[in-house]
Amino acid sequence: VPYDAGTFFSGSVASGGQGLNLGELASLQSPVKRHVLTGFSTFEVTENIRATGELFYSTLKSNEPFNQPIFNAPLFGGNSGSLRFSTANPFLTAQARAALLAQPTLLPADTVVAGERLFFLSRSSTDIGNNKTTAESDTLRVVGGLEGEFGFLGRDIAWNVSANQGRTEGTFSSPNIIQDRFLLAVDAVRDASGAIVCRPLTATATPAQIAAFPGCQPLNMFGFGSPSAAALSYIQVQFQSKFELTQTVFEGNVNGALFDLPAGSVRAAVGYEYRKEESEFTPNDPQRLGVGRSAPISALSGEFDTKEYYGEVLVPLFGGDFTLPLLNSVEVEGSYRRVDHSQAGKDKAWSYGGRWKPIDDLLFRAQRSRSFRAPAITEVNLPTATSFITATDPCDSRNIGTGPNPAARRANCQAAFTALGLPASFALTSQVQAATVQGATSGNPLLENEIAKQWSVGSVYQPSFAPGLAISVDWVDIKLRRAIGNFNLTAIMQVCYDSPTPPPETCARFQRGTSTSLRPGQVLGFGELLSSGAATATGPQTGFVNAGYTNFAGMTFGIDYRLDLDTLPELRGLLNSNPGRLSWNFDLFYVNKQETSVTGLGFDLNDDKNEIGNSDLQWKLETVYKRDPFSATWTMNYIGESEFNNDFTIETRFPLTVGDYLVHDLAFSYKLDDFVRSFGYGFDNLTARAIVRNVANVEPPFGTTGLAVYDVIGRYYQFGLTARF
Repeated sequence: VPYDAGTFFSGSVASGGQGLNLGELASLQSPVKRHVLTGFSTFEVTENIRATGELFYSTLKSNEPFNQPIFNAPLFGGNSGSLRFSTANPFLTAQARAALLAQPTLLPADTVVAGERLFFLSRSSTDIGNNKTTAESDTLRVVGGLEGEFGFLGRDIAWNVSANQGRTEGTFSSPNIIQDRFLLAVDAVRDASGAIVCRPLTATATPAQIAAFPGCQPLNMFGFGSPSAAALSYIQVQFQSKFELTQTVFEGNVNGALFDLPAGSVRAAVGYEYRKEESEFTPNDPQRLGVGRSAPISALSGEFDTKEYYGEVLVPLFGGDFTLPLLNSVEVEGSYRRVDHSQAGKDKAWSYGGRWKPIDDLLFRAQRSRSFRAPAITEVNLPTATSFITATDPCDSRNIGTGPNPAARRANCQAAFTALGLPASFALTSQVQAATVQGATSGNPLLENEIAKQWSVGSVYQPSFAPGLAISVDWVDIKLRRAIGNFNLTAIMQVCYDSPTPPPETCARFQRGTSTSLRPGQVLGFGELLSSGAATATGPQTGFVNAGYTNFAGMTFGIDYRLDLDTLPELRGLLNSNPGRLSWNFDLFYVNKQETSVTGLGFDLNDDKNEIGNSDLQWKLETVYKRDPFSATWTMNYIGESEFNNDFTIETRFPLTVGDYLVHDLAFSYKLDDFVRSFGYGFDNLTARAIVRNVANVEPPFGTTGLAVYDVIGRYYQFGLTARF
């Protein structure tokens, strides 16, 4: 699980860095059934020391409502291609056989059975397998700690220490078929007695087919529901994978006022945190061996730990009784965190900024920071898996004079040819562009941290003539470098040959044949001879690389307004002189720039601004009425018109855009404290709530079925109870 040390800049350094919230992770699935138990308690140990504890338990089970069935069609090819049959197949009805043999254009002859013909069958086999996944998980987290205060130079200093142990474990299960058995079962014939059986094996049978043949049951593919229970039992298999995630955290923090300045106290916080993340993914044998229609899936396990310390300080320069014209309040702050990561090494995150009030009603703020993300366990420890690869070769004679920097590409390719013992002017016709070579993909233990540098400026206006009103606006600029990307061979070679200075670690991920090899200049696959000697190639090594960058700039705008209704003379006497409170919160998000280069060279720069999921204009308006014990919330969520992809044209896609989207939600809550208190059960803060999502039953915009951005369910209802006891 990646850790972004920059997350703590949204608040206190001490409050961040908690990493994976196992309970939240479990809830990311789509549960059909979910049960949660959580509790938190605090009790006093001594006059200045308190003990705290938290227990969280969650169990859930979710079922995928639909997935693709087992397909056989010419669109897919390979194991999922159309099935070849003979009109001699005993499951074929006489009527169907006669129709096939009566085709105006004769079908190809069956060379095994005289007078019979061959045909191909396409089938969506919902009666064989649905691939629907069931997920189950259990999460348990226990937190314990101590907190208190102590005196230092006449000041109260707060402290806390805590230990956190969390664990999530579960399974993913889905039905599939054993491909070798499937091919045997569909090849049905009649034996000497006239019974339908699987065709006897020939001398060319594979070891897997020989091992699978005993017990073979013929499979009828003609007509929905035709496969027999015995045949289905023979070909079907259950895929299941188990996962475990564990997090252990120990931390301690100290904060308080150090000394006084004319404008107020200088406050500081320091702390230390140790965190360990462990992850394990274990597929069962059928999934690991790839006996079904999908590729083999390897087991994955890994762990990392971090040792972190931080410090932050807040210094008031003007404020309180110490002011000057246009310097009603000025304060500056800074924070620093040092992280020693067991995989990614040492790195740092920092932030500095300030706030300035020229007058009471107006605040300006600015901040600059550096943050980072350490590589995830998967990105580092993904096991090596065989892959068959094609790519666009920059050194091919058709490509060597192109690219973002043709001169650099040509020079780098010529230098590579010379190093192979070939002439610099060697005219390469790269075979990897037309045929696959065997390579591998894996994690990368040498990955470094992603680095982000960001700055923001903004203001908050709270006019004294309108109590309860606050208007804010902020501009944010983020530049992410050394982004971790999963590179294919095309990207690897582009980085190698299009860079002014080719990075050795990237160029070493593939090998070319020397002048004395069987394939001079060609990208070699696993086991091919590099030269006339005995050395062999490892094949292209694809996977995770530090290379890319992302540039983002945008604006947030917000209006908050709170109105106590008893301040209005017309309403003051209503509801026993307690008419309640109305509040509004409006947030607008505008994207000015959002672009990414996976290679980091810019030639593959992808403009994501205003594509689906990255609309350049989004807003939310939340209206809340509250009068204890009742509250009601009306929420409006708006997503502006978006592009399917900025690279599409009218010749390649219609429609090019999806329309804007507005959804309304309603939520109600009612505190039942007085009701349950009369029963003496010890409940406190018992609250009932009801939520109506997508009140108007708005469908996704035309041209999209949701794409994880729009609501695809329609109107639905949620009910719940929350209690403390």
